[in-house]
Amino acid sequence: MISNAYSYDLTVLHEHDVHVTAGAKQAIDVLITALAVPGANILLPRPGYPAYEAIATFNRLEMRHYDLLPEQD
Repeated sequence: MISNAYSYDLTVLHEHDVHVTAGAKQAIDVLITALAVPGANILLPRPGYPAYEAIATFNRLEMRHYDLLPEQD
């Protein structure tokens, strides 16, 4: 079991603590959808992966951006 493999020291995981996805994009989609409250805002990188904006739009989130490559003087 995945939960057993990652349980160690004081951290004990149970089956309901683990959500298996087909990849990172799906994991981000599931996470944002689970935590999204319509009208809330989400901070996204610019430039960024276009699917993030699609997920935010689908969940009716206000998008705010930050620059990964700020202009230099």
